[in-house]
Amino acid sequence: MRNAIVRDLLINGFSSIIRDAYDDKPAVERGVSGMRNKKVLVIDDEDIVRVSCQRVLETDGYSVFLSSNVRDGLKLIEDEGFDLVITDLIMPGLDGFELLKMVRDRWPSLKVVVMTGYGTTEAADKSLALGADGVIKKPFLPEELLLAATTTQNNYIN
Repeated sequence: MRNAIVRDLLINGFSSIIRDAYDDKPAVERGVSGMRNKKVLVIDDEDIVRVSCQRVLETDGYSVFLSSNVRDGLKLIEDEGFDLVITDLIMPGLDGFELLKMVRDRWPSLKVVVMTGYGTTEAADKSLALGADGVIKKPFLPEELLLAATTTQNNYIN
């Protein structure tokens, strides 16, 4: 069931669900917040994606750390500890799939949301099979990122 729900969200996107459920109200008005002081690590090789995620998540009260690659991200996870990791799938060097394997081996309770520009069900299925707690398709709206982070933290997608 989890795979079917995530696959539907990946294909159809979060936008219509958010608009239907919240009448286009900002996240703060909707009460989606509540993740105050949660530490999030965003791993993506594209500067614009990292900075955009940081701005959205910090506005909602998250403490956000950034990494441009998996190796540095793993070091941050080890040194800092996080409540949530949001990672791209396709990156130079180690990719998001390899990150998922390592995180599940070393930090099995750490929540991981995968971002992918390849909105295929295969990428979502493989991510979920490797232990991802959520999948979000690029490009995404700020509300979609917040919904993915919040629902993953609250175990709604698990």
